[in-house]
Parts: sequence; C-alpha cells; structure tokens
Amino acid sequence: MFRPSTFLSNCTTGLRLTITVATMAVVAAVALPIYNDQAKRSNRAQARAALLNAAQWMERTAMARGHYPVAAAIPHDVLLVEGSLWGSKAP
Repeated sequence: MFRPSTFLSNCTTGLRLTITVATMAVVAAVALPIYNDQAKRSNRAQARAALLNAAQWMERTAMARGHYPVAAAIPHDVLLVEGSLWGSKAP
C-alpha cells in the first residue's frame, strides 16, 4: 500500500543527502588548492633551510682548511631536508 508520509520522508532524506554531498564538494573544491599552496610554501622553506645549512657548513670548512671542499666531501647529514617529503634519515 502507498503511504504518502513514508514517500515524502524518503524524498526528504535523499534531498538532505544530496545537499550534504554538494556542500562537501564545494568545501573540498575551495580547501584543496589552499592546502596544496601551503604545502608548497612549507616545502620551499624546508629546502631553503637545508641549503643555508649546507652553505654554512661549506663556509666553516673553507675557513678551517683554507679552500672550499669538493661536492663529494660534503657529509650526507648536512644535505638532509627536514620533513617527510624528502626523508630525514641518513642511508
């Protein structure tokens, strides 16, 4: 038997679900690019810090030895970048 109240409550539930899914899609479409930009900025800052660390090590070594070291002489831990993207453990 057809019950109008049951049919309307099912339609209302489906409509609420559709509105919720659409709202979440809009939020994701706005938030994802913002998150990606922030992650890029963070990675750049970490890489910049690692390069400054390597440059300072080279300057200290040059002052101690009287000449700059060759690239192969740079210890691996000097070139490490903090963060999970590049890893932070020496091999």
